[in-house]
Parts: sequence; C-alpha cells; structure tokens
Amino acid sequence: MIAVASKKSATKPATGAAAQLPDDDAEEARYKPIDRALVRRLLSLLAPFKWQYALGLSLGLVHVTLEMLSPRYMQEIIDRVTAYVMRPDQ
Repeated sequence: MIAVASKKSATKPATGAAAQLPDDDAEEARYKPIDRALVRRLLSLLAPFKWQYALGLSLGLVHVTLEMLSPRYMQEIIDRVTAYVMRPDQ
C-alpha cells in the first residue's frame, strides 16, 4: 500500500540532516592552520624515505617538463616533414 502525504506535511519546513547542511565557508572555518610543529613532525616521519621522496619529486618534475615541451617537439617534427615534402626536386 502506498502512503499519501497530506497537505499539512507538504507545507512544513524541512527538518533533520537536509535542513542543517553547512555551507562551504562554514566548513572551511573548522580547519586548523598548519603550524611548524606539525611540519617538523611530518618531516621526521618522512626522514627514512627521503631518497625515495627526492626521486619521486625529481621524476615528477621531469615528467611535467617533458609534458609541457611535447607541443614544441611536435612542431619541430611537422616543420621538418613538411619542409622535406614541399622541397622541389633537384
């Protein structure tokens, strides 16, 4: 059997979890700022893995740099191929 909502319940304002959703600004206000003690603790925990971390950072930097240069390499390839094809026969 299907329950039918009455007119009285349809005009009531919503209550519960849906009515009390915080907006984004209020949610951001609850975060604590990062302090030096927290950063120092994080670095002390990462100390045994410093070489892996440095390797990961450097590989990531190389990857991003090469990704940014790929249009330049494609331009060079296209320019050389079109120059070869468009060159008059001798």
